[in-house]
Amino acid sequence: MMGFDAPYVPGYDCHGLPIETIVEKKLADKGKNKNDIPVASFRRICREHASTAMNGQTRDFQRLGILGEWQTPYLTMSAEYESSTARLFGKFLERGFVYKGLRPVYWCIHDQTALAEAEVEYREHTSPSVYVKFPLKTDPAEIDGALAGKNVFVVIWTTTPWTLPANLGITVHPDFDYSAIEVPDAEVFIVASELAKAFSETCGFAEYEEIAKFKGSKLDRMEAKHAWLDRTSLIMNGDHVTLGEADAEVELDVRFENKSAAKSGTGCVHTAPGHGADDFAISKKYGLEIYAPVDAAGRFTPEVEHFAGEDVFTANSKIVTFLRETGALVHSETYAHRYPHCWRCKNPVIFRATPQWFVSMDEAVDGASPTKPSSR
Repeated sequence: MMGFDAPYVPGYDCHGLPIETIVEKKLADKGKNKNDIPVASFRRICREHASTAMNGQTRDFQRLGILGEWQTPYLTMSAEYESSTARLFGKFLERGFVYKGLRPVYWCIHDQTALAEAEVEYREHTSPSVYVKFPLKTDPAEIDGALAGKNVFVVIWTTTPWTLPANLGITVHPDFDYSAIEVPDAEVFIVASELAKAFSETCGFAEYEEIAKFKGSKLDRMEAKHAWLDRTSLIMNGDHVTLGEADAEVELDVRFENKSAAKSGTGCVHTAPGHGADDFAISKKYGLEIYAPVDAAGRFTPEVEHFAGEDVFTANSKIVTFLRETGALVHSETYAHRYPHCWRCKNPVIFRATPQWFVSMDEAVDGASPTKPSSR
């Protein structure tokens, strides 16, 4: 349009899980398993499939009359393309832009792979909904003199009990009002003031007394004890905490759009740094470890007490039972919502921090992570 000769050079992306998925199905039809084939052989079969598909598409485009340099397309699996990529990566490496770190991603435990947001489908799903109490470790009198000597707990709500073993913190909004309410059994629960009535009704407390009221900023950097582990949960201030729709603790819940959740939650968000985008961001800010004790197959790793080796979805009900037996459970019920599923296998996915390589677009890192990684 500007008067320049710009010939169309077709290009084909020859790498990706869709190719692997099709090849796996073809192997299964022949009674073969991908895991029984050497990696190099599997890659060769994938390359052959990509080449066959490319030739077919090229033929169809030519028949449609699309003009282009079809005899010399660029291919991501060509030696020239791969060597150029390696050469450019080498330059990044020389300049100190490359570093390794952790970042939570959508993860399919069936295909054992990360998913982009566009590869996630939302389907109806029923999850266990639990209200769990975390004993306040900091002297309650530091919040308000009326709490001196009281048995005080911070109560969280979650629809993913399997993330509780990874809990390292609780996040509250600095500007929200929070109430310390005393229930008939002389326990005191800290919840958002706006949700106190709904919380009490849901959990079956016929009556309660508000004995203190304060801003969430008052709780910043105080400590609670984990619901059952010998571990501290740091109380943090975060603007992502909500009082309206699902007051959920992980990115999986943020997009649920379930209006029935309008009064669910407590305003105290269970924070597992390795299992949610908001959790990850607030935990990095407060210097918490990015902890995700779940392997690629969705099983708890050996250090997880009581549930090591368990599939996370199977463990959900067992964790609820365990919470009830240990006295940490305030209330539980089922919760229907839209939940992310893998577009390939149609199974539910999880949010999980995985080791990844990053290229900093800000400055050379020289052994230290940059403040704003721009790509992975």
